[in-house]
Amino acid sequence: MCGIAGFVTANSREYSASKFISDSFIAGSLRGVHSSGIAVIDTEKELYESHKLPINGTFFVEDTVAKRLITASQSSNHITITHTRHATVGAIGYATAHPFEINDQGRSFVGVHNGTLTNWSSKKNANYYNVDSEWALNHIFDNGDEAFKDFTGAFVFAWWDSVDPDILNIALNNQRPMHVAFIEGGGMAYASEAGMLYWLMERNNLKLDGKIRMLTAGNHYKFNVKDLKAFTKKVFPKPSYTGSYTSSTSSRSYTNTGSYRTVVEKVQDLIDRVSGKSSSKEDTPTRSIPSVTKEEYENAKNLSVHMTEGVFIPKLFVYSTGELKGKFTAAGMEWEAVARNCHNLSWQADHRYGLKVVGIQDGGADLVAVLMRPNATNLMAEDEEVVCEC
Repeated sequence: MCGIAGFVTANSREYSASKFISDSFIAGSLRGVHSSGIAVIDTEKELYESHKLPINGTFFVEDTVAKRLITASQSSNHITITHTRHATVGAIGYATAHPFEINDQGRSFVGVHNGTLTNWSSKKNANYYNVDSEWALNHIFDNGDEAFKDFTGAFVFAWWDSVDPDILNIALNNQRPMHVAFIEGGGMAYASEAGMLYWLMERNNLKLDGKIRMLTAGNHYKFNVKDLKAFTKKVFPKPSYTGSYTSSTSSRSYTNTGSYRTVVEKVQDLIDRVSGKSSSKEDTPTRSIPSVTKEEYENAKNLSVHMTEGVFIPKLFVYSTGELKGKFTAAGMEWEAVARNCHNLSWQADHRYGLKVVGIQDGGADLVAVLMRPNATNLMAEDEEVVCEC
């Protein structure tokens, strides 16, 4: 699933909003590694800037434009929306990365979505859009809360609309959660998971003003940067189909007392590995490697092999890096190949995976195909064949 996080600054800036945002991309890599994006809104000037790339959040925070926008998130009366994507609908690329922008007749709109909409492709004008999220946000832009009548599946949306420049909008159904936390001295932080939000606040010495709150499904929330606690919520029209979301957080509120230690430890371990440290006494990897780097992604696009599908046969696992190496066959050609972040993968030498190319590593004389991460869903049966998309 994808991850949404962000920050709303008030007049007081006695807190590290920019560090919170930077850390949220690394923590968000636990939820999505296929692309990362940020939108920063200056509510006083009624202007925004956004940036996105089809890369892991741990790599995104090193991008020059991303660094500038993360720094800008610290400014007073700013709204910041971030997204880390796990691709479920649509290809992996810039066009399907979040946030999505709409600019029409002097009105600006920028937003993100977590979830999967099941009925969007049959809707009017759906063929104009690359992915369900893009269609849905355009629908909200055109029709406001009436758009929710057409949404079946899972969703939480966060967006800004220049029609109400002081407002952060969040709307969700019961299949995706969202949590918010008010901060002493003004300001508000938010994230998909309560445990992630708690950890990000603890790490950046942000003091809770009250408790971490789980937003109620079926509502459109409006948080005004001038008075965040005086938020409003309104029930939006229900779609014809509703599913269910079960969460261990659904009926509880949380204070800064050490709850969610398991989640905190998981995120801390990820941060430690990215920074070259290790919080475990065991022989754990010293660094978490992005699934694909920007250079590798661009190599694959330039060679016209990005998202080419083929068969991967693993041969060697490198524990220190989490890389699984082997042979990849596609379009009648055989490549050396690598898939990353495979520590928790149970594999055998006779396994065959139907995978796609997400990057090309320039190894000098030989090019190495960088593949999407294998898992149980792309493990092939013995007699199964892959139809290559070339």
